Amino acid sequence: MPKSIIKPLIKPDLYTLAIKGHETEYTAIEVVESQFNEALVLFILKIFGVFLASGIMTIIGNVLFDEFVSDMLFSVLVLPLLYLLQSGHEIFEVFFLKVALSENCIIVKTGFQFETLDKLNLDTVENIELVTSPWGNLKDYGTLHIYSYGSNIRVPHIHKPFEVQRKIEVYIEKLKENNKKTS
Repeated sequence: MPKSIIKPLIKPDLYTLAIKGHETEYTAIEVVESQFNEALVLFILKIFGVFLASGIMTIIGNVLFDEFVSDMLFSVLVLPLLYLLQSGHEIFEVFFLKVALSENCIIVKTGFQFETLDKLNLDTVENIELVTSPWGNLKDYGTLHIYSYGSNIRVPHIHKPFEVQRKIEVYIEKLKENNKKTS
């Protein structure tokens, strides 16, 4: 039977390409999609805060000044609103996130249309920082910031971040022991 000249139009994403073909086995780290709710509530509260500040400043301006014009105040408060709207896409980050961990490195893929693939070798890691919100403490999710020589990687929205941090630290210790033995 002749080979088909038609190639499939669907190509594998960056994450799949990064994981396949390596001698080390990667394990997927679970991402918590319920963090979307917290991010959405915080985003709405920030926008509400800008409008609340505008209302309070208008009341103070009317009390202190006889001919207070709130148009100027409105134009000043547009910039914080634009800044908030600019970062609004980060709310949906959790739906387009994949994380994989091996004994040697960690890979984080973010993005939908424009994908970003971060890969960090664990043998260069200097520090691991864990950030959780109060809601994240209750629901057991958080964000890891992993710092190495000249680079860092952000691993957001992961389930059981304390366990993942401990697992990474164990891998780092093993790599350091192996490096001492070979030196």
